[in-house]
Amino acid sequence: MRLGLALIAICFLLGCATSQADEAPLSPILLEDRQWAIESYNDGTSLVHWHDLFSRTGWIRFTGGTVDGASACGGFVGTYRLVENEITIEAGVILAGSCLRQDGRQPVNTWPLNEAVLNALNGTRTITREHNGLVLRDGAGQPQIFLTSPEATSP
Repeated sequence: MRLGLALIAICFLLGCATSQADEAPLSPILLEDRQWAIESYNDGTSLVHWHDLFSRTGWIRFTGGTVDGASACGGFVGTYRLVENEITIEAGVILAGSCLRQDGRQPVNTWPLNEAVLNALNGTRTITREHNGLVLRDGAGQPQIFLTSPEATSP
């Protein structure tokens, strides 16, 4: 009995509990040099599921302090800094284009969509691993963006 309690105490102190796995500092190796799909983003009022709106996939890539990707019908580029589980992103739209909605209709004005994705990304976010992806949360703990399906880019 004492041995069992001692093992539980040691496990607790060393972080064996599964709930702490997502709290461990995020390795740059996990984050960087991968193309992450944008699954959903916070548009300021609620989470918007990407594939409910668009027929193509939005994506983001982190490489050596530079972030780039394709947001809602436009491209973006910027910088990021990762310190343990906090990431600070500063990105802006470099190209605004058009893309078809899932129902085949083209959005009239894509700027609000691009801005909503950038607002979800930009700033200091807590980043955690959940399921097969990453969640970036604001200072209040609200999810801002969900990234999934990491694919290794060329070495």
